[in-house]
Amino acid sequence: MRSLIDQLRVIVASGPVGAEEIARIQELVRKSLPGMRALGLHEMHDGPGRYMLYKDKDLGFVIMMMVWGPGSKTPIHDHGTWGIEGVLKNTIAVTSYTRCEHDPEEIAQMILPEDSVTFVLPPDFDRHVVEHYAGECSISIHVYGKELTSSRCFVPGDGFKDLPLTAKTITLDL
Repeated sequence: MRSLIDQLRVIVASGPVGAEEIARIQELVRKSLPGMRALGLHEMHDGPGRYMLYKDKDLGFVIMMMVWGPGSKTPIHDHGTWGIEGVLKNTIAVTSYTRCEHDPEEIAQMILPEDSVTFVLPPDFDRHVVEHYAGECSISIHVYGKELTSSRCFVPGDGFKDLPLTAKTITLDL
């Protein structure tokens, strides 16, 4: 985990995060997933929810762990920042949507098994739904360009609304 953080700091400090940097971060996360399992990270939770693993006080990026129980699913949402999602345990599904404000349409769905990695990069690749797909619980690791205290979520009939997000903190010995 320390190596992932150190390498993320170098990439994020180098300037704006675009497609090239996203590809580098995706590979870093992919390579880090087995080590996270070896640390037992996939067992450090108390059930479905959002868990803050690391927040960089200087550069602002965060590393989160999401635990998805059967039936867990986000609304259609966007983050307004770049993000990487890596599957630590079991399988999740990520469904992308058009940028329409009042009636977003599904574009594509990806089924992501353990060790798969994907990304969000505004403005074109940001609106999506993440959900549990298989297994007793699924766990994903998310790296975001900033801490997310709210998310723009689609509310049928009302369009997108900022809704608050909360997270528990897991203290890691880094």
